[in-house]
Amino acid sequence: MYPEQELNVDLAVRQGMALAVAPRHAEGEKMTAAIRRVASEPGFRHEAMRVKTLYAGTDGAASAAAAITRFLAGDEVSTVRGARRLAPALGDRRTHTA
Repeated sequence: MYPEQELNVDLAVRQGMALAVAPRHAEGEKMTAAIRRVASEPGFRHEAMRVKTLYAGTDGAASAAAAITRFLAGDEVSTVRGARRLAPALGDRRTHTA
């Protein structure tokens, strides 16, 4: 996996909307069990919908471009529009374990 993929998985797990499965188990019983669990337990869907609403008004491409521009200008990246709104809402909500 690439670093940004690991970060995305970690964020999804911390938000309670996913389970992490090691790449070496991607074709095994652990993956099958994780898929069945995520599909059958409503908490995963609930958390995914919660996060979806948080991101609904966020333009990811524009925010990324603004963050890069601010970083190159020496400004603090966390001041990018939308980051302040999302950061507190995306606290660790992990309730599920694989």
